[in-house]
Amino acid sequence: SLVIYDGVLLEKYITFNYVKSSYFLFAGRLEPAKGVLPLIEAYAEYCTQHTNPLPLYIAGSGTESYTQLIKHKIQEYDIENKIKLLGMRNDILNLYKDATALIVSSLSEGFGFITAEAMFFGCLVIGNNIAGTKEQFDNGKELMGDEIALRYTTKEQLVQHLIDVSKNPIEHYEPMIIRSQETVKKLYSTEQHIQ
Repeated sequence: SLVIYDGVLLEKYITFNYVKSSYFLFAGRLEPAKGVLPLIEAYAEYCTQHTNPLPLYIAGSGTESYTQLIKHKIQEYDIENKIKLLGMRNDILNLYKDATALIVSSLSEGFGFITAEAMFFGCLVIGNNIAGTKEQFDNGKELMGDEIALRYTTKEQLVQHLIDVSKNPIEHYEPMIIRSQETVKKLYSTEQHIQ
């Protein structure tokens, strides 16, 4: 048998913006399976451990009740001035380009288009090491011989990644980002899907 992945984007979309806008990005539906609340909890802990934390942008929408729960958690941790709820966006590709890192906090993910999309646009990915996200990371490591993203399995590991990424310049992660782009080009490009 052969796994044929969806074609996410054309190869021409592969770009790498060295000048980032200094924010972490979450993109996706606002629902329990996407791990938004555990992300907010980890982000709140990161804010207590870092003197100048990067803001967290949350792009996406969900039910009114779940969105209110998210807002309540943000208030509970007293981080309203550090998190921006952007709602649904039609400029998500530009948000990938400018983000310091995309956080994929899903508790279960079939494939995870956002992971591959972000990699096309030269965005470092910090991802929960499960399901489809893990599969993409494993595919990249097998193909490239080294990690293509920052994996985590515990809240503490996620917090440490946030701290490290905040301290290091983007050039520190350039080899990893380049490996991720080679991976998506070879496995998840529209051209590869057609072939």
